Amino acid sequence: MKSYLLMAICIVAIACSRKAIPVGEEGGSNFVLKVNEKITVSNATITLKEIRESRCPKGVQCIRGGEAVAVLHVDISNKSERNVQLCTGVDCQRLGMSETYLLSAEGSKYLFTLDSITPYPTSGVKDVDKKVHFTVSVSRR
Repeated sequence: MKSYLLMAICIVAIACSRKAIPVGEEGGSNFVLKVNEKITVSNATITLKEIRESRCPKGVQCIRGGEAVAVLHVDISNKSERNVQLCTGVDCQRLGMSETYLLSAEGSKYLFTLDSITPYPTSGVKDVDKKVHFTVSVSRR
């Protein structure tokens, strides 16, 4: 019984550790973050700083469709920092944002692609823990 408990603790510890992908991995890697969670990708530390939600809730008629924006703070080798904004929703184009962002820094290119921000707002339901689902691909210049 003790060995099962120890094994379960080890699995949880490994699953909770920082995730990292090597430079040049084909197709990138998928991540899911909540606000203030971090991941490491190649030589970049990526933190989800905030989620701005203004999409029209399900079951409601709105004047505009709205958008949801994920703000990622990217710190590359403790030398270069930048906020990356990824947007989903019908009003993103009007705001000059999109679901992708290409960042070139410190000899690498990082392609961020937003997959989704969940859960989608629903009328009468209090906001629960929002999550950002995205992909990061890294390549050398």
